[in-house]
Amino acid sequence: MGLFSKPRSSCPYCYEKLEKKPTRKIKCPHCKESIFVRSDKLVTEEAAWIIDALKKFGFTEEQFNKTRERLRDKIGVDPEKIHIIIDMCNKKAERMKKNFGELQGLYYEIAIFLNKNNMQAYPHLQLSALALLNSFKEMGVGTVEIVASDSCDVCRMLNGKKYSIDEAKREMPIPQSDCKHILHDKNQGFCRCMYVAV
Repeated sequence: MGLFSKPRSSCPYCYEKLEKKPTRKIKCPHCKESIFVRSDKLVTEEAAWIIDALKKFGFTEEQFNKTRERLRDKIGVDPEKIHIIIDMCNKKAERMKKNFGELQGLYYEIAIFLNKNNMQAYPHLQLSALALLNSFKEMGVGTVEIVASDSCDVCRMLNGKKYSIDEAKREMPIPQSDCKHILHDKNQGFCRCMYVAV
């Protein structure tokens, strides 16, 4: 794929030479496509998206390419870039297994990433909440309280409610599937309610 290859001052779409090498995003004067700058290299919008996603989750270009090849062999077609990143994240989560604190953070970051890309984030929000509850249980916490201040009306009704760890894991009162808070995607709520140890 060579996301970082070929340092040049020409458009990564039409390959026309640019008068001056840009230092930030610009439109190509020739083909009118958006040119992005990453690590002092000029890249396409798709390459910039991939580079940013790899950086966000701590992956390498080599890992991305290997995952893409594995998924292509499995499904018989080139997988979409977001499915490659999510597969990599899910594999990372599998390796974390019992490190519930880090797992909670990873699942939450995946949920934000999915929401930003207009994909369903709720399942990863649930996994994040479950990992937090498991982390509390591991620390010997018996009861948690829901903090839902500065939230939507649906979530505010839960503010201050207390649950035993086992009740919270069984009932999963948060995240709220009916949450109305908008993060990035205007078509789905993104519940920001949290558990705190009591």
